[in-house]
Amino acid sequence: YMNSEVFINGKSLGVHPYGYTTFSYNLTHNLSFGKENVLSVKVNNSKQKNCRWYSGSGIYRHVWMVVTDPIHVAQWGVTIVTPDVSTKKATVQIKTRIKNETNLPQSIMLKSQLSGANSKKGGNNQLAVELPANSERDVAQTIQVSNPLLWTPETPHLYQAQVQIFKGNKILDDTKTNFGIRSIKFTTDNGFQLNGKTIKINGGCVHHDNACLGAAAFDRAEERRVELLKLAGFNAIRTSHNPPSEAFLDACDRLGMLV
Repeated sequence: YMNSEVFINGKSLGVHPYGYTTFSYNLTHNLSFGKENVLSVKVNNSKQKNCRWYSGSGIYRHVWMVVTDPIHVAQWGVTIVTPDVSTKKATVQIKTRIKNETNLPQSIMLKSQLSGANSKKGGNNQLAVELPANSERDVAQTIQVSNPLLWTPETPHLYQAQVQIFKGNKILDDTKTNFGIRSIKFTTDNGFQLNGKTIKINGGCVHHDNACLGAAAFDRAEERRVELLKLAGFNAIRTSHNPPSEAFLDACDRLGMLV
């Protein structure tokens, strides 16, 4: 936070002015293979005070270096929704954005496998996909789940979607995404309904900082905050003003907190 600029070997990759949204840069074309590479980040937080709350300064959320095959699932490229949900059957729709960063067209197989609690298989789908050279494509897959375990604040059951890209027998990419099967509806007569049942939202607002730990989003600190709010009787959280960390949202999914 904030106004960050990232450099690889002295070359600027870009400027990201906002301090709370995630972003990524491609290092590939500026790397010196077989030599030492220097990755540097500069932040300019000189225009304080710029908030009503403690913003922190510097790198305070996770930074990942991702290494992929030229044919891969795009960054944040898996989207999962559950448009039809009941206790007997649920429809899970997976949309995967695949990138082909080679100069040749590619024929690949996209395989998606669902698993639930105790690694119980929840269904699968595989699809042959043709990718033009230097392109990206969104691929949709639908999987039916029988007798699904529905997500609620009291029973936060999670499933995992494993999405793999195959070229022949070789796995080019392998991603895992956790999600809950649930339906959401708002009506004037019944208020907020989760899985067809009206529930009262009892929540509060939280900022992104962790008290004496400051702005750093330590995974355990984010999880502990959700645990304490659950113990206090909350079933919902409003994230004040800005996007929260992935660790915080993951904790809400696992522990049963509406956001």
